[in-house]
Amino acid sequence: MLQYNIACQRNSVCLNHEWLKAPCQAAGCSRLSSRLIRSSSRCSRGRLATVNTAHRDLTADILENVTCLALRARLKECRAVKTSISCDTWSLLAGRVNGVKIHGEGWRSPLNLTAQVLEATVGEASLDPSAVLFKQQILLTNVPVGTARVMFNAADFGNFLVHPLMTEAAKEAVQGHAFAFDQASVRIQPPSAVPPEGLVEFTGTWRGDGQRYQVRLLPVSGGAVFGKGVQAHAMPLSIGARSSSAGIVEDCLSAFFSSLMVDLQGAQMSFMSLAILPGMGFAGAMADLNLRLELKKFPPLNVQF
Repeated sequence: MLQYNIACQRNSVCLNHEWLKAPCQAAGCSRLSSRLIRSSSRCSRGRLATVNTAHRDLTADILENVTCLALRARLKECRAVKTSISCDTWSLLAGRVNGVKIHGEGWRSPLNLTAQVLEATVGEASLDPSAVLFKQQILLTNVPVGTARVMFNAADFGNFLVHPLMTEAAKEAVQGHAFAFDQASVRIQPPSAVPPEGLVEFTGTWRGDGQRYQVRLLPVSGGAVFGKGVQAHAMPLSIGARSSSAGIVEDCLSAFFSSLMVDLQGAQMSFMSLAILPGMGFAGAMADLNLRLELKKFPPLNVQF
């Protein structure tokens, strides 16, 4: 994280520290720091690195704390959240930050969208500086673009498949008919001899024929380049079900997942690729989703996902 110096000259009016509500090292200035700038125990960030200058710019620290607290306020559960923002005072006065990185662990949304790990990185973002400094709000004035990474275990993937956003997205997934996923059926098989890339397996019912299918999602190497991030294989579970219907289901679900876009009330995530990570210790294998991120606006406090 970049750190910069704000010089408070001796015997001058301390405007910078008045504005930032930060401690001043100038003679005669006895202002106290606001709690916002202190390293918050609610945010699992390390202490700021020591800077070998007489003064330092706390702008990035302010923004990191605001972002950290704003994210926690929108989540039902959050084991950890870390933020890293590249910014200085003059950039903020111009309404610009040079880049933002977020790392979260053990997240659960109000409607039970869960993830073991979520990482997001965006480039230059324009925002309203007065909202940050005086209202502790993130108000974007452009649409930052970047990437996101979400790591699901089997339970997380099941929560994702039956989340209202997915139910809505899948209502016409297979030839104009809904595909209803079974939440408890998800199994993630780690990479092995067969298949070497691993897979995600689940069951569900195609409303077009009323039959239940076992579906396997396999990562496609270079899928983001070829526009096909996963390959689905479907097998009917009902006796006498037509194999031709299974072909329809797997073709449509391959296209559905490869082109999937989820809008988290302003944070739009589009599927790029899937990888399967082997489990470590007591943790099982995980699905690692790489996504394109467009941050049209910061999600509101009363999130509906």
